[in-house]
Amino acid sequence: MRDFAGLAGSAWDLRSLTGTLAFTATALDPVLIRLTSLDASDNPGLAANFGPGNRLSLKLADVTTVTGFDPAMYRVDSSGFLNPTNGGTWGLSTDATGLFLDFTPADAPAPATLALGAGLLAARRRRAGALSETVIPATR
Repeated sequence: MRDFAGLAGSAWDLRSLTGTLAFTATALDPVLIRLTSLDASDNPGLAANFGPGNRLSLKLADVTTVTGFDPAMYRVDSSGFLNPTNGGTWGLSTDATGLFLDFTPADAPAPATLALGAGLLAARRRRAGALSETVIPATR
C-alpha cells in the first residue's frame, strides 16, 4: 500500500483474473495476506492518505466469479503496516466479482450493527406513530 487516494494497480496491488476465484482455505490451513505500507519511493514507510478514523475497502482482485469465501479462514498480517491505526482492524470481504481488503476504525460499528441499529430505529419510529421511516443504507 503506497497511497490510499491512488488508483488500484499503481497505489496498491490489484489482480485481474478471468474465471472463478475459488477459496479452499481451512482453519488448519488459512490464507495469510501480508499488508505492507510503502512510502512514495516504494520503501517500507508511511503510506500516503491513510486516515485511521476512516472506514475503507480496497479491491485486491477483480474476477468473473467468487466462490467458497469464509472470512474466518483468512488472516491479515498488518505487522508491516507502519501507519498508526489507532486500534482499527483489517479484514477481507468479497462481492460477486472481487476480493476486498477492508479497514474498520476502532470506534466504527460493524456493518451488521449499523443495519440492526437502522432496523431498531425504524421499529421505534413506527411504534411512536411516525408517518415516515428513517433508513440508513449500509455501504461498503
